[in-house]
Amino acid sequence: MSNDLDKAIKLVQQRQDEEAQSILEGLIRNNPQDLVAWSWYVKSCRTPEKRLEALDVCLKFNPGNTQILDAIQKLQEKVVVEQQPAFHPPPEPINPEPNPEPNPEAYTYPAFAAETTHTQTTDTQSEDVSNPAAFTGLDESPGRPFIWYDVWFRALTQANVDSYTALLRDPLASPGRAYWWVLLAGLVSGLIFLANPNMIDLLNQVEHAQEGGQAAGLIVAVLMLGFVLLSALFSIPSLMIGAAIYDLIAKMFGGSGNFSRTVYLMGAYSAPFSILTSVLSIIPLISCLTIPLSFYGFWLGITTIQAAQRLNGGRSTIVILIPSLALLLVFCIVGVAAGSALIDLASAYSSYK
Repeated sequence: MSNDLDKAIKLVQQRQDEEAQSILEGLIRNNPQDLVAWSWYVKSCRTPEKRLEALDVCLKFNPGNTQILDAIQKLQEKVVVEQQPAFHPPPEPINPEPNPEPNPEAYTYPAFAAETTHTQTTDTQSEDVSNPAAFTGLDESPGRPFIWYDVWFRALTQANVDSYTALLRDPLASPGRAYWWVLLAGLVSGLIFLANPNMIDLLNQVEHAQEGGQAAGLIVAVLMLGFVLLSALFSIPSLMIGAAIYDLIAKMFGGSGNFSRTVYLMGAYSAPFSILTSVLSIIPLISCLTIPLSFYGFWLGITTIQAAQRLNGGRSTIVILIPSLALLLVFCIVGVAAGSALIDLASAYSSYK
């Protein structure tokens, strides 16, 4: 799917619009919410009127989308400006003295103003769908930067596609940023785990169990700290593997995102979510909230795939469920095999006796 999109983009850049449109139409039929394919299809239309027609059709498949509405409004303004009669300045009086060289910056050109103004964005919800050449970053249009705690707060409390897409427009968004987040979250969660009263009681029991218990308790504490560090380091490849699996499965269902978008959003919500669940797990009477929170984490994963891969809710749910069901199937097979082995071992032992 991505190879077809790359081929269509090259055709548009080479002004082979008809060939590009035939490829883009197939991509749009498979996923009418793919704004990347729509943007290049609009770019392949040679006249503003044709672009408006394409945007109107795009809006029918994506009703209420602020990106499309903003592009339609600005393109309509451009059409109105271009249809205005050209301005012819009155003839200047004859002056025998030579005039100074004109300064182009002192004049305003309505056509140029309409061409450049519509590519500027005023907030995270305004961008030009009809100008894909200006797209940068993890999303096709730049947005405002977010501080890390603002990203975490939005990822946890505003779990919707528009909010997550705004996070992808952050010029600071990158996979490396997500890796740091999950590393720090792993360290914090591990330290919270060590602060669990049950773990403290265990260390006290080791210290008072026998002579030299203090040394044994110190060794156990050091081993636990080492385990926390290793777990935090392992969280980075774990995040990368999970994002790669989801990206691969999403491509099978028509996703038009990529690994970087997926891993960034996964890190944005999983880092604060792991810290939150760790804190709740050590608080008496509140630790039971971790169970309903797991369902909310499942919803955050679905929203992540929707925004990162541009899929609808149903396909995103399937993408999230497939790895979980596959893992459950593996556990069942291993469990059945282990049970059979134990039964054979027990029967052999009984016959030997």
